[in-house]
Amino acid sequence: MIDPEVDEGVGAVSRDSNIPPELYPVLAKLPMQYVMRRRDLGRIRFSADLAMVMVHEAVLPAIVFKNAERADGARLRRLMRLISARGYVPTAPIICRIGQKGKWIVVDGGHRLTALRLLREERWTTRLIWFFEFLGTPAALVDRLRRWTTSAQPMVYFLLFTGPRSLSRVASTPADE
Repeated sequence: MIDPEVDEGVGAVSRDSNIPPELYPVLAKLPMQYVMRRRDLGRIRFSADLAMVMVHEAVLPAIVFKNAERADGARLRRLMRLISARGYVPTAPIICRIGQKGKWIVVDGGHRLTALRLLREERWTTRLIWFFEFLGTPAALVDRLRRWTTSAQPMVYFLLFTGPRSLSRVASTPADE
């Protein structure tokens, strides 16, 4: 049995998810899209103002987030320890609204996102890539190293929406529009 208090944000379904239940039938019809490289960010397609997207952790620095940074506290440190020990399983989406200027405004899941970003910066492999880029190592060699080190890095599950200011408004509009 999953203990929601312990597993919150490590991929367990959150007991206080902000996804309105009336949105579940719409989500079931959406295709999962995968963003493996920065250029894939421009290829995200929305249906009924929604998109389900799995973003490779290495692409996160290319996304401009708003409301994503969470203060250092006991909850964030506990989450980072759990993700480090057990890994990150992306079953609970990080919910974001796409703003007018293209920023991803985090509505739910900011602690998970902050923990993943901080852990990524701490990894020695990431620092090694930055070091080789700083030295001017040929791009092909850096790309090969990046592929080798990122193959085990997690995918982050996002539920994106556009248009209305809240996810509940998306849920109340007909999907046929």
